[in-house]
Amino acid sequence: MNHYETFRTLIAPLKTDKEVSYDDKIMLLGSCFTDNIGSKLKAHLFNVCANPLGILYNPSSIASALKRVINLEWLDQDEIQWMGNSFGSFEFHSVFNRSSKEDTLKEINGAIQMAHDYLLTSQHLFITLGTSYIYERKETGKVVGNCHKQPEKEFKRFRLSPNEIIMEWADLLKSLWKVNSDIQVTFTVSPIRHMRDGAVENQLSKSTLLLAVDRLIHGFSKQNIDYYPSYEIMMDDLRDYRFYKADMVHPSDVAIDYIWEHMKKSFMNNKTVTLMKDINKLVKSANHRPSNPDSEAHQQFINKQLCKINDIKNNHPAIVLDDLIHQFRQILHE
Repeated sequence: MNHYETFRTLIAPLKTDKEVSYDDKIMLLGSCFTDNIGSKLKAHLFNVCANPLGILYNPSSIASALKRVINLEWLDQDEIQWMGNSFGSFEFHSVFNRSSKEDTLKEINGAIQMAHDYLLTSQHLFITLGTSYIYERKETGKVVGNCHKQPEKEFKRFRLSPNEIIMEWADLLKSLWKVNSDIQVTFTVSPIRHMRDGAVENQLSKSTLLLAVDRLIHGFSKQNIDYYPSYEIMMDDLRDYRFYKADMVHPSDVAIDYIWEHMKKSFMNNKTVTLMKDINKLVKSANHRPSNPDSEAHQQFINKQLCKINDIKNNHPAIVLDDLIHQFRQILHE
């Protein structure tokens, strides 16, 4: 089929040597697009750890967070600052901010510990890079992951070069594979455009990320490392503005669903996709509220769903189905 028949630029699914299955533990780090895909995986009951240290956009902040997770480097109290209405860390998202230093430190270090334990036995690490622009705090000279709405004059903003990204990530990936030699690392560049400085600067920023990732992949001879083209799908396949939200920057729900379907074809085999469909039906059934839940027919239906869940548990013990079972049993006793 030629392009004149579809009037689209179709991007073929990847051919990966390491598929995603229900037996795997999957960690995702990076921009808010990470949360989009993480939510899809969670909804289908995959074993997922998505952005345990909050949303991070630039490669330096993501690398810093991953380094802490790999080496189990906890924050100290002097790294927690008063942000005007709560305590937080310039390294991490405001989701960890609390009313006391102690509580903030406990939340962040608890997340680092949890992510460390999870990463050591994970099969997949997906990293979404959003922008090559960074904010450096003038007082400390350190790159920040979040400015926490502090005055702009306190920061220096500039774009990283491909070499700077490569140097930081090359050593980091080596450290990662020392603690987990089999983990598959998949980079992607977020399809969300950063238009603060205009279209040209956005393209330069994204191109910097693409060049850096490409050189990293080839530098490691494509061993346990790959790239997924979510940015290219958005720019070339879904180039129409009907695939964007009202801000004309973020992908719409339809676009996210489209990329998700493409990812399924890239990373999952037919057996996994079939199991996903079965689980999705069960989840929908559990969330459905019938007009007559006390009827014998509906009680039989619920028992049938519980039998299906039991079959899945027996064949796929890695899938956690406890919440789903609880939902159906609650319906039985309502």
